[in-house]
This record gives sequence, C-alpha cells and structure tokens, in this order.
Amino acid sequence: MKSTAIFALLATLLTASIVNAQSMTPEQRDNANVTARNNYPIVPFQSKMTRADVLAELKQAQSDGVITNGNNYPIIRQASTPKSRAEVKKELESATSNDFRQSLYHGA
Repeated sequence: MKSTAIFALLATLLTASIVNAQSMTPEQRDNANVTARNNYPIVPFQSKMTRADVLAELKQAQSDGVITNGNNYPIIRQASTPKSRAEVKKELESATSNDFRQSLYHGA
C-alpha cells in the first residue's frame, strides 16, 4: 500500500513536470507555428465594440436586407436605363433590317 502511494505520487510529479516543460510562452508557440509551416501566428484580438454595438449593427443590417441566410441572397436593385423598352425594340428591328450580319467578320 505504501509503495502504491509512493508510485502514484511519483507518477503525479512526473506528469506535472512533463506538462510544465511542454507549456510554451505565446512567443514560443507563435515561433513553433511559423516554423511548423502553419504560418499562422496567434494574434491577440481585443474587440473595440460592445455586444450591444454588435447587436445594433446586426439589427440595422437585417432591416436593410443585407444579411443572407442559405440561399436567401440580398435583393440587388436593378440600375435604371436611359432607354425605354420601345426604343430598345426599335433599335433591334433596325439592326435586323439592315442585315448587320453581313458586316461581321466570318473568318478566313
């Protein structure tokens, strides 16, 4: 029993020393990441916005219709054109009546 307790104590101390030896400082961890071809140093991030600010921005974006869910893409408003539909149809008729295809390059 006494030897089991001593063995458990030694195992605990050995495990603690291994864990302590393996713990790295942030600089050592970043260097290990870069040299291990991860090339992703850990960059500390501190937000400048509060949760309330983020929620207000989210609510504004939802009301503007710029938040998407799955295939629910935002509606992009079509730009206005200077020509009316009748003008475009007239332009098409004049182009086909002049047989513009004769003027196209058909190759060698």
